Amino acid sequence: MTDSSRVVTVSACQFSCTADITQNMLTAEAIVRLAASNGANIVLLQELFLSLYFCQFEDESNYKLAIKNDSSSGVLKHFKALSKELQICLPISFFEVHNNNYYNTTVVYDSGVDLGYYRKSHIPTGPGYEEKFYFTPGDTGFRVFETKYCKIGIGICWDQWYVEVARILSLQGAELLLYPTAIGSEPHDSMINSRVHWMNVMRGHSAANIIPVVCSNRIGTENGITFYGNSFITDHTGEIIKRFDVEQQCGVLTHTFNLDDIKQKRVSWGVFRDRRIDLYQPILTHDGRSSGSNNVNNIVTNTHELGDISVRLTTPVRDNFVMPAEYDPHEACWMAFPYKKSVWSHQAKPAQEAIIEIAKSISRYERVMLLVLPSFYELARKMIPVTCDIKLIPAVYDDIWLRDTGPTFVVNHEKSSGRGINWKFQGWGLGEKYIDIQVEDKVSYFINSTAHAESYICDLVLEGGSFHTDGEGTLLTTEECVLNSNRDVNRTKESLTKMFQDYLGVEKVIYLPFGVIHDNDTNGHVDNMCTFVRPGEVILAFPDDVTHPQYARSQQAYEILSNVLDAKNRKLKVHILPHPPLMHTAADDLVELEDDLRSVGEPLAGSYINYYLANNAVILPQFGVNTDEKAVEVMKTVFPAHDIVPVNSKAILLGGGNIHCCTQQQPKIL
Repeated sequence: MTDSSRVVTVSACQFSCTADITQNMLTAEAIVRLAASNGANIVLLQELFLSLYFCQFEDESNYKLAIKNDSSSGVLKHFKALSKELQICLPISFFEVHNNNYYNTTVVYDSGVDLGYYRKSHIPTGPGYEEKFYFTPGDTGFRVFETKYCKIGIGICWDQWYVEVARILSLQGAELLLYPTAIGSEPHDSMINSRVHWMNVMRGHSAANIIPVVCSNRIGTENGITFYGNSFITDHTGEIIKRFDVEQQCGVLTHTFNLDDIKQKRVSWGVFRDRRIDLYQPILTHDGRSSGSNNVNNIVTNTHELGDISVRLTTPVRDNFVMPAEYDPHEACWMAFPYKKSVWSHQAKPAQEAIIEIAKSISRYERVMLLVLPSFYELARKMIPVTCDIKLIPAVYDDIWLRDTGPTFVVNHEKSSGRGINWKFQGWGLGEKYIDIQVEDKVSYFINSTAHAESYICDLVLEGGSFHTDGEGTLLTTEECVLNSNRDVNRTKESLTKMFQDYLGVEKVIYLPFGVIHDNDTNGHVDNMCTFVRPGEVILAFPDDVTHPQYARSQQAYEILSNVLDAKNRKLKVHILPHPPLMHTAADDLVELEDDLRSVGEPLAGSYINYYLANNAVILPQFGVNTDEKAVEVMKTVFPAHDIVPVNSKAILLGGGNIHCCTQQQPKIL
């Protein structure tokens, strides 16, 4: 934004809607052109203006009103072009269909540029407002859009009753709050009139956050509801400075704000400066609880309460917690359902089928907790047999790699307690190339909360796939990964070893030079190269063919492992697991990918070491190559008391990982 853009003119519009979409589009366009002629830079239309307010009744035929949020929609193309022609910011509210889900969505066009969209978070239900029948709760989170004129935050109708929405948007830097809405009389009780109440709530948002609010409401009577109209604009103190006094008036309100002046007043008033976020934990609970205490100000010196999440300010070892071995008993296994079309080819279907097959295999031996984006909940549910011990957990996440984004669980068996470590996640040193870091860095907290486990925070960039422990004081890792400058340029082996000791309870760290060749996504995670199978014994990926590009790395690791003592002064027994022949991506592996992150002919870092060790079973990757059968036979020898369950996981490998990468065990408290 330039300095001249610090003065912005906004318009709130209102008009009556009909059953004719074309007529509604024409009316909206005329209103928008009128606003632009009045000098408006940002024009707000009312909620779901393309049709009558269809949510009054539960009628499945209304689903046909939904449109896609893409270039195939002539309606959206029309308004995008209009915003470009008039050089205005134009948020458009519409009924969205996306795969099997439907949303109440607002897309923001800024002089013809699509800035993205917000999906309504709070979905009401009640007489005349049966929105839960139509809309899936939004999965975008609250969003602020940086337009060429200023930063705007958008809430949709029922969102306007929540102080949390206005505060979050303000904290995220919004300079104007915009609310497209459809509010009117209550068809079941003509004595109820919420018009003044509604306006007072909106004024409160404005005053508490020192920010102007713009609200656009529809007018007219549709079936049993007479909509209030009374669209309005407040100043930064909550005073209504523009309003349609005649409830059923069609037209435009316009006002100009000096954003620099408002910002100065907001900063000087101190309401953001003086916030006490350490006291706001109860807002993250449904009933105002503070971890079982009736005193909301109760703060223990070594614990920070975050809603239902208790964050420990000590270290695990100080509290006598250690990381158990993966072969110790499990309470559950955590996984996630894939959906990203930029990572998973063929509309993610092969990856989804592979994940469900892995989950089904694990569920025969322990419960699987499967995270799923709300919009994919029904799809995942239909893929899972009712006999499987798989629990679907609606959640927000970016991809499936819970080994790295989920918590590392530690236990104190004497206290019958388990906790989770939240490492700092930065996308394997690759930034935002493959994954949304901001979303994924919160996944471990969500899992801990769901598992009722307190959290430790380690402000160190690390992923769970980069280390493996025997549960008796010895840890395996690779220098290629954990000492890589893309994780931390100032990291030393000494400081890293100290961290492993303090957080995982290990006494000795064995550093292998490299992981599997071509594992460029993670820089050679050890869980693809070598793991413990029991105390004093490891299994190492090692190709038979001396010309295999992996051979030299495996040979070097074998020499180190054969000559080192573990924390109990035992010489390690090294089992050899065959390594698959070099595999590459094919053209079919990239079909319908929505990004160019992968290309034909890229080598794949396939490895049988990337297995999951469940209770009494080994879930073993298979790739459809000639070493698959031999890998199964070796594992039967190494794990004679376990079932060896081969699963074709090639579809997961194509996304950059494998079975161990997409699983995270939760230890059983003994």
